[in-house]
Amino acid sequence: MKKVLKGIGITLLVIVVLLFLVPVLFSGTIEKMVKKTVNEMVDAKVDYKDFSLSIFSSFPDLRASIEEVSVIGKGKFDGDTLAYVGLLAADIDLASILSGNYTVNAVIVDNSVIRGIVAADSTANWNIYKSEPDTTKEEKKDTTASALNLNLDLVAIHNADIAYIDSTSAMKAHIKGLNLDLNGKMSGNITTLKLLLAIAGIDVEMQKIRYLKDATLDFDALIEADLANQKYSFSKNELNFAGISLSFDGNVAMKDSITAVDLKLKANETSFKTLLALIPESIMKDVEGLKMDGTFELYADVKGDYIDMEHIPAIDAAFRVNNGLIKYPALPKSINDINIAVEVKNPSGSADLTTVDVNKFHFELANNPFDASLNLKTPISNATFKANVDGIIDLNSLKDALPLDSMTIAGIINAHINVASDMKAIEKQEYEKMKAEGNIGLTDFNFTSKDLPMGVNISKANLNVTPAVVNLNPLNVKVGKSDFAVTGKINDYLPYTLSDGTLKGVVTLASNNIDANELMSLSASDTTKVAKVEEKPAAKVDTTVSSVVEIPKNIDLALTTNIKKVLYDKLNIENIRGGVYVKNAVADLKDLKFDLCKGTIGLNGAYNTKDIKDPKVDMNIDIKNIDINALTNSFSVVDSMLPIAKSANGNISAAFKLKTSLDKTMSPVQKTMYGGGSFSSQSIALRGSDFQKKLGQALATNKYDDLTVKDVKGSFTIEEGNLVIAPIPMNIQGKKATFGGKQGLDKKMDYVFSVPFTRAEVAEMTKLPMKMEGADIPVGIKIGGMINNPSVGLDLDGLKSAVGDEMKAVAEQKKEEAKEILKESAVDAVKELRESGNAKDAAKKAKDALGGLFKR
Repeated sequence: MKKVLKGIGITLLVIVVLLFLVPVLFSGTIEKMVKKTVNEMVDAKVDYKDFSLSIFSSFPDLRASIEEVSVIGKGKFDGDTLAYVGLLAADIDLASILSGNYTVNAVIVDNSVIRGIVAADSTANWNIYKSEPDTTKEEKKDTTASALNLNLDLVAIHNADIAYIDSTSAMKAHIKGLNLDLNGKMSGNITTLKLLLAIAGIDVEMQKIRYLKDATLDFDALIEADLANQKYSFSKNELNFAGISLSFDGNVAMKDSITAVDLKLKANETSFKTLLALIPESIMKDVEGLKMDGTFELYADVKGDYIDMEHIPAIDAAFRVNNGLIKYPALPKSINDINIAVEVKNPSGSADLTTVDVNKFHFELANNPFDASLNLKTPISNATFKANVDGIIDLNSLKDALPLDSMTIAGIINAHINVASDMKAIEKQEYEKMKAEGNIGLTDFNFTSKDLPMGVNISKANLNVTPAVVNLNPLNVKVGKSDFAVTGKINDYLPYTLSDGTLKGVVTLASNNIDANELMSLSASDTTKVAKVEEKPAAKVDTTVSSVVEIPKNIDLALTTNIKKVLYDKLNIENIRGGVYVKNAVADLKDLKFDLCKGTIGLNGAYNTKDIKDPKVDMNIDIKNIDINALTNSFSVVDSMLPIAKSANGNISAAFKLKTSLDKTMSPVQKTMYGGGSFSSQSIALRGSDFQKKLGQALATNKYDDLTVKDVKGSFTIEEGNLVIAPIPMNIQGKKATFGGKQGLDKKMDYVFSVPFTRAEVAEMTKLPMKMEGADIPVGIKIGGMINNPSVGLDLDGLKSAVGDEMKAVAEQKKEEAKEILKESAVDAVKELRESGNAKDAAKKAKDALGGLFKR
């Protein structure tokens, strides 16, 4: 007995030792196999913190666990975290490890974050899978890692967080707290799978409209699976979405390229109120205490074989609302008689046989009925539709039926529209085959909101609709302090609306006043923030706000303007007249003129946004008698390139060409600036500029503290933002002067200002010997340094060169004069010697005089 017990004890000891050794013995092999498999599959930075093996938590299987797994993109999405998994575990059959073919029985994923992004150019950050290997080439086989087989009994996902951001459609979706447990033998011939799915919250937003907020989902189902024949039957299941209880029964079988479907879905709850969760929160607010009466029906029956889009199952689906009512507890009125009937049918066969009928869409507000209907058929080959809108909406009563918060709205909408056509007729613009008639009227419309506090007012508008044209008759709009009167015709609105066609039109825009500052403040006050969807590393996002105005590519519009006044920043722009022609993402300005700063500006050229990341301007500009000081204090570009103009008074005229790219704030990118032209002015007065102060210091005079320049005519060029001014003749205080030079993109200056000075002034400034009689001498004044901190100095080398000969002549003259003086002194000394009795003193004086003479 002791031997038996001893044998059992040894056996147990060996088993325990093996249980400890197995993870150690196979850890390296399994980890290598995992790394090899992952690296062969994806083109991304895959990393993890720890890899471990354990047999105790999953005996008799071996559990392989990877902690803190991250998948980070490369290339365009470099640094963007696509996925993060706190724990990824797989239970592997122990016997399969010994054979070299790893069989996975269970997969467990805990605390994962997935972030899918579609960029504006439609590239997605999850496209990280490597292309299929070239099987035509012989590859060296790696035999160090073995095959991986799935024999799953359990798939478990716990606490998953999934976000999706699509820039192409301005869509954001977020799934929070996803938990999934799928149990059952997934490798046998016939099995029963138990599915439990729970989502704590679903958010969906598109075009800044939130359609779902914290909507829950629970799905509990038994799935009878005939895995050998790939047939799955659903029974005893319940799907609860945002409080709406749904159930479906039936089966799906897959064989070769055929999928046989026999499924029925219906809503278990028929109360109209259960639909609240599906109404966007921007429409339905303050739902607590909301009264909703009526019932709804939802069902779908899908039966038949799916092979391709020419062979689909029969579809019979419907959604109906009967006698619905919405009444807020604190408001006096309700939305009554809500009746909706939608049917989707296909008799089985081609998807093109599908029909969609909105047979009824009706409600009443303040005893005013509103009705709409739609019929759609042949959606694949040539979508053919009929639509009707007929009704009156009294917006004045809306506040009595719906909570509007800080928003106010009033007015009467009267709409009577009938449309019937097909897509081919629209694309070919065969208007004779289309039916589109009716009108939309709007009377005494007023609207204010938190985002539009200045309000919008439309006294009267009437849009007359035909198949080819929408006539504006006229449209008078006030937005805050701005008023707009729009008349004209819009053509091809159906192709534009329904098939990405080009919208064409001829429109006249008139206004007495446009306050651009007030209108631009609307976009600047948009402080909407993107909801945080994860706490893990996220994609690098450019948060710079762009104010670039994009010209749509599918707009062909001729706009004639007649605007009396526009307030923009500090500018009062008046009498804007001319044409703007918009086509192919380019706005062409034709003879557009306006009054500004006591003068006139004319524009001819183009604003191009074909590449919205690099918008361009190519413009011919004609300026006549513009006030320099007002222009400089209003335009940052002039101020940045010529800040001295802030101290100038006078008028200037110019004609020049300018080509440049624009940055995100619609300002010129200086290194891309090219152009040039001419300018002129009868008189420019300068006072108090830094240049004048430093000029006075250099000349030791205040003569030029008040500087008047007359008869200025010059030319300039701009290359890569560098300004070059050709020498300009001008009249300064009755004297002819010149000015010219250049300044760089780095704002360094290299100008020369040549001004005539009297000889006495030059001698005083320079201490140089020269004649006092004669013509004035031109003195070159060098202007350097930075445009906001100029340096001023005299061109002494040039001055010495100009008066060098004269300086020599003056020096010789002074030399001769000195000789005569000394000679006379010597003669006087000799005479004094003869007449004096003091021979010693007389001799000394004579000696000094003669010595001085010879030294000279």
